[in-house]
Amino acid sequence: MNPYVIVNPTAGSAGKEHKLRAQLKRLDPIKICVTRKPGDARIFAERAIRSGARFIVAAGGDGTLNEVINGIGATKTF
Repeated sequence: MNPYVIVNPTAGSAGKEHKLRAQLKRLDPIKICVTRKPGDARIFAERAIRSGARFIVAAGGDGTLNEVINGIGATKTF
């Protein structure tokens, strides 16, 4: 099962975005969404669920995870 990946490149010790993307591509994701501002992870999570994604990887810190959980919950389809 291929994941839908939501990543915050500024979280913790993520390092350079291009290196991070290269590592995440090893998961063979459906899509990699990179957050740029607060609220992006929630929007991406909602889109992931609505598009039929069954597996989401949240790569970031507490804030990213919180937004992803809220985005999933906002779809009320689980």
